[in-house]
Amino acid sequence: MSKKRKRGPASCEQTSDASDFTIEFNENMEGKGPNAAKFSSWIGVKLRTEFSYLIDTKCFRKEKWDVFWLELKNQWHIPNDAPKSLVIKRSKRTFTNWQSVLTRFAKAGSTKVHGGLFSSGRIQNENDVSFTQGRNDAGLLPSPGVHGSSCASDGHYIDYLPIEMDASDEDEQHQSQHLMDNEFMDNILLENFNVFDNVPKSPVPQAPVSQALVPQALVTDLQPIAKAKAKTKANAKTKAKEKSKQEVATDLALEKIAKERPLCMQILAAKLRSIYGDEITMQVNSPPGMYPSIVTEYLEFEGVIQCLSNGMLDCGFIHWFEMYLYELSSNRSSSKCAFLNPMLIRDYDCINFPKNVQKHLLYVSRLHNAKSYILAPFLVGPHYVLVIISPKQKRGYILDSLKGTKNEKSYPFSKVVEDSFEGNFTWAMVNCKQQLGSWECGFMILKYMFEFILHEDDSPTNIWNDTSLVTQPEIDSLIENIMKEFLKVLDEASNVGEV
Repeated sequence: MSKKRKRGPASCEQTSDASDFTIEFNENMEGKGPNAAKFSSWIGVKLRTEFSYLIDTKCFRKEKWDVFWLELKNQWHIPNDAPKSLVIKRSKRTFTNWQSVLTRFAKAGSTKVHGGLFSSGRIQNENDVSFTQGRNDAGLLPSPGVHGSSCASDGHYIDYLPIEMDASDEDEQHQSQHLMDNEFMDNILLENFNVFDNVPKSPVPQAPVSQALVPQALVTDLQPIAKAKAKTKANAKTKAKEKSKQEVATDLALEKIAKERPLCMQILAAKLRSIYGDEITMQVNSPPGMYPSIVTEYLEFEGVIQCLSNGMLDCGFIHWFEMYLYELSSNRSSSKCAFLNPMLIRDYDCINFPKNVQKHLLYVSRLHNAKSYILAPFLVGPHYVLVIISPKQKRGYILDSLKGTKNEKSYPFSKVVEDSFEGNFTWAMVNCKQQLGSWECGFMILKYMFEFILHEDDSPTNIWNDTSLVTQPEIDSLIENIMKEFLKVLDEASNVGEV
């Protein structure tokens, strides 16, 4: 998994007791007293933990800031809402000014003149020079939307055109040959449990739908060129719109999809972009009964598109998949699984705020006291593991795709579980499939949860007994089918005006 911690835990090694979490305000509603500096630092850590740096703070909905204030108010024992508006205003102003190394480099590089280099600093080779000369001889000009950019690897971005998806379900089945033979997706998909409707059960011939759905330029030509038209005035210049941090990351992911990923992933990316439109985030609500109250999750377009480019799997997307599995399994009277919110049980919270984690765990356990298992996707630094808890049997099962020689003491969440249910648990490190690279762990979590929902009548140690390496076709088939369901949910929600 990538080391980029978009929504991961903040680094904070200092622990504090309850007396440290008190703050007073002066007449200007500024923190004062011995804890003023700690209060300011706590806000900074909270912002970087809960708010994506790829999105300007002004773009977040009011409800997200209300939640931020409630957590701040409860943690620091603030008696009323008098400081609320000014604290949020200062938080927005402070965090908006933060920029990543990538954007600072891009802004600095775009103002410099390079000789024999792209604006990104990459040396031009003979093919580049030949292409540029041929373009100039033919009277072609670079598209104004990409001229002078310096954030992509070759100083350009891909501008995908909107695609109308009129193909039938049968046409869509041609995309992934590996789906036909994949042992994970072949026999278990809804012969017993109707999850995905469009998984082919027998070989389907390759259809020409790819040419109808995706313009050929999107697949073969990564340098958009515009024909030179009528001459304009000498002093008329087209000013390229400056890319935001979110747009930069999105364009890089889309470029990787176009260059390296299968055609089916390119089509899914086009569908995803079409549904999001101009929005950079969408929100989904947890199904009734999943938690004591409805929980809203914010899904960023940039985070979701990473699923298709073998990038970091966003914690919010994992949370959505839990909601999907909960709603799906709730249709069966024999459902035995409850789920924890992965954003509330990270290792940072387990170490620094274990009482908050215990509260969430016990709330869910009491709400679903008739169920046998609780599924907990747990973030340890930049790495995801799945913990399956059986409170009645006082047993815990840990599925880690980088298992090695770890045991339950390697995970701070195990201690929180034992403290919550007041007793020692018997823990088992499950023999599950392992990852080869550094990015697959999020996808493995989705795979583990889906497999357990299908076989929840069995013990976890009976479901898995295979430590072989997961393959790219397995991950591709998994994410393709999950993304189809995700797009269906978003499309249906957007049609009724709510997501």
